[in-house]
Amino acid sequence: NNSGTLMAAGDTHITAGQLDNQGTIAAKNQLTASASMLNNSGTLQGQTLAASGDGVQNNGTLAADDSLNVKAGALTTGTGSTVTAKGDVTLTAQTTVDIGGQVNAGKALSVKAADLQTRQQAQLQSGSDMALATADSATLNGTHAAKGTLSVTAKSVSHGGKSNASAIILTAPDALNNSGTLVADTLSLGSTHITNSGLLQGTQALNLQTDWLDNLTGGTLYSAKDLTLAIPQLNNSGLITTDGNLYLHGNSLTSSGEINGVNLFSDYARLENSGRLLADNTLSLTADDISNRGVLAAKTTGITANTLSNTGSVQGDDALTLNAQNTTNGGSLASGGTLNLSGQTLDNQGNLSATALLLTLAQQVNNAADGHIVADDSATLNTSQLSNSGLIAAKNLALNSADITSSGTLQGTALLTASGTTLTNQQGGLLLSNGAVSLKNDRLENAGQIQGDTLNLATGQWMNTGTALGQNGLTATVSGTLDNQGRVVSRQAMTLTADNNTNSGVLMAKVLALHGDLHSSGLIQGTDGLTWDGNTLTTTADGQLVSGGSLALQGKALDNAGRMQGKTLTATADSLHNSGTVQAQDALNVQATGTLANQGQMLSQGQADIRAAQLNNDGTLAANDLAVTAPDIISNGILQGNRSLSFATQSLFNGRNGQLASGGALDVNLDTLENQGLLYVQDALTLHAGKLVNSGSLEADALDITSDSTLSNSGTLLAHHAALLRADALGNSGQIAGNTVSLTGDTLTNSGLIQGAQQAQAHAGSIINTTSGNWLSGGALTFDGGSLSNAGTLQGETVSLTGTTLDNSNLINGLHGLSGVYSGGLTSDGQMVSGGVTDLRADAITSAGRLTGDTLALHAGTLVNNGLWQGTNGLRTEAATLVTGANSRTLSGGDFTLNAGQLNTGGTLQGGRVSVTADDWTSGGSLLSQGELTADVTGTLALPGALTSQGAMTLRAQTLNNDGQLLSAGDITLRGQQLTNNGSVQGKTLSAHESRITNNGTLTGLNSLTLDNSPAAATLMARMAMA
Repeated sequence: NNSGTLMAAGDTHITAGQLDNQGTIAAKNQLTASASMLNNSGTLQGQTLAASGDGVQNNGTLAADDSLNVKAGALTTGTGSTVTAKGDVTLTAQTTVDIGGQVNAGKALSVKAADLQTRQQAQLQSGSDMALATADSATLNGTHAAKGTLSVTAKSVSHGGKSNASAIILTAPDALNNSGTLVADTLSLGSTHITNSGLLQGTQALNLQTDWLDNLTGGTLYSAKDLTLAIPQLNNSGLITTDGNLYLHGNSLTSSGEINGVNLFSDYARLENSGRLLADNTLSLTADDISNRGVLAAKTTGITANTLSNTGSVQGDDALTLNAQNTTNGGSLASGGTLNLSGQTLDNQGNLSATALLLTLAQQVNNAADGHIVADDSATLNTSQLSNSGLIAAKNLALNSADITSSGTLQGTALLTASGTTLTNQQGGLLLSNGAVSLKNDRLENAGQIQGDTLNLATGQWMNTGTALGQNGLTATVSGTLDNQGRVVSRQAMTLTADNNTNSGVLMAKVLALHGDLHSSGLIQGTDGLTWDGNTLTTTADGQLVSGGSLALQGKALDNAGRMQGKTLTATADSLHNSGTVQAQDALNVQATGTLANQGQMLSQGQADIRAAQLNNDGTLAANDLAVTAPDIISNGILQGNRSLSFATQSLFNGRNGQLASGGALDVNLDTLENQGLLYVQDALTLHAGKLVNSGSLEADALDITSDSTLSNSGTLLAHHAALLRADALGNSGQIAGNTVSLTGDTLTNSGLIQGAQQAQAHAGSIINTTSGNWLSGGALTFDGGSLSNAGTLQGETVSLTGTTLDNSNLINGLHGLSGVYSGGLTSDGQMVSGGVTDLRADAITSAGRLTGDTLALHAGTLVNNGLWQGTNGLRTEAATLVTGANSRTLSGGDFTLNAGQLNTGGTLQGGRVSVTADDWTSGGSLLSQGELTADVTGTLALPGALTSQGAMTLRAQTLNNDGQLLSAGDITLRGQQLTNNGSVQGKTLSAHESRITNNGTLTGLNSLTLDNSPAAATLMARMAMA
């Protein structure tokens, strides 16, 4: 127990069971102190110092000018203690070394123990190397500084102090925990598990040999040079940094802190980052699985992985290259230059942004509602399947995918292209470009909006329930079906080509061209022009094809139940069926090589040119100027030309409900015309037909109708002026009327009404007017030609008849004149009457009816009256043979002249003044003259009847046989060769100048009786009337 001073000039050796030094023990040479228990709170000093004991406790100073060596079972240096030597310092303990003070070695420092602990106040320094070795654990919380190499060897090391050396080698097979500072030019750590929450700095080199590194929050790994960390498991929540390149290699990297280098290269099998992985130049990550919730950034960033999951930020200032089989992004993948992402799948709920984007995914890209894939310049996406609910945008966007489904936005500011098998743009989806949009897909479905300056679509099938807008142009080529239920619009030109077009929505453009079969129940509009060509076009009742300019349609079959409208409208087809409205402002041109069937309206405010092989019209076909060309026309509707109407046809049928109307003249030349409806021409109608059948109404300002065979009218033929009808066989059971009516034909048959307001005439080989027939004229009624058979009524202001034969069984009335000239027979059992002159001439005239006139003149080879002949103011007959029947009446209020070769009169004959001239005359009836009666008979006058006159009676006959009565209120003069009287003859005076007179009757001259040159062969009696 020393509390004083022990000094020796030479060597000093102290041996004790227990040494307790509180003073000073010094030796100029070697000092050796040995005790079971050595406790120093003073000073032990020597040229060299060797201390040993089972327990060594130093709270004072152990010093040596040369080397210092302490061996103990257990060594403890307290706070404020000093162990120092100008040479080497060696501290050895069998169990523990606990250092709380200073340990200074001018040269090397070596500490060996089973367990080593340096306290926070401890300071260990060496002028050369420092070696700390334990068999078990080392706890280093003090300061360790070595000018040479600091080496620490222990099973486990806990370092919370400060260690600095030119080189540090720390080996702890079990565990190494650093919460302090390890700084060296070369720092080498070896442990199964390294935990760092302090500073690990290898200025020139940092080498970590471990299976597991935990770099905790606050922990820093730093090297000014390249840094390589080949650590199977690396967990970092602190900072790993280097001024050089950083190389990371292992199985699992988890970082919530920061890892950076000038260039950073990692090939961890699994990388999970919620912190920052940064590189000044290049960041290269290769892993099976990468999960990033933090920041991955560099000038150039490249990632290769099987699985990449990002909810943080991955950035490459100049370039970002991602090669991951499966990428899930909920954060940001960004580059100021090029972003190249390749692999199998991409599931994006975050942001992908770059100047240029190239995405190549073999299987699928899913861009969710919050997902943004954006490029300043170009973006190219190559994948088998693209599903987009968010935003994919670039200046130039190219989508190459077999299957694209989008309910979000696909935008190429200058250009958008998409190619693949199927593109589905769902409701709410937008495909946009201020420039061109080009889509090439086998199938396109759009329920959203497709919009571009121009749209160019090429697809096999297109289903559109949304909007497609090409501002300055739209071109769509569909090899299969285009089904539009939405809107397809362009403000300029639009061309749609499809094998089959179905439209229930809107197709609209400034100039619209459609190619392919079309079925439309919606609106199709070309503001300046609309064209269609294909095989079939069908529009339903709600369908509209409209153009403010030209509308041109060309196909095989057109079926319209809706509305077609254009300034000009042209339709060309094999067959055309219209039950809707076809309307043109200026011109309508329709051409059907087959049948045109119209049940609706086909209208033009200007010209209409309709051409078809067959026209079936049950609707309205009207224009200002309408021209119809069709070999066969069947109309039950309206065919109307407001200004003009023309037909070029072989057969025209106008049904009961049909109306054919022209505001101008109509000139028609055809084979057959059958009209059951209305044919109205405001100007002249010129009609040339092989056959004409009219049961309707045919009206014109003037009618000029020619039929090469038959003209049959059971309706109305009306002309405001002249009506000229020509036919081989003309039959009328209806009405034919005009200002003047002229009928010409081989056979004319009338059972209806024929009326000429001013004139009516007929010329035919045979004219038949049946019982119901009425043939009227307000002026002259003229018939000429062959035979005339009348069982109805013929009436005119004057009636002129010329022909071969006349058979009248009803009424022929010439109000102011009736004339008839027939080369054959004239038979009338009806009435032939006139208020003027009636003059009939024929080979034979036979009448059982009435022949009357103001004056009646009959001229024939044979005249037979079994009815009434009456001339109110005169009657004259001339015939080779004239017979009046027993019941007949032949009357005249004026002159009555009978001139015949053979004259046989029966019935009643009466006239104002009667003159008879005949070769032979048999008078069996009664003839009364209210005036004179004169008869000149060159042959025989046989009188079984009565001749009576109010005036003088003069009879000249070669032979006169009277079995009746000759009575006159005037004088009677008889002249001839022979007079045989078996009756009575009485006159005022009676003069008989006969060569021979046989009287078996009575001859009476009331005033006188003169018989000249006649022997008295009979009993004569004269009775004088007394005054």
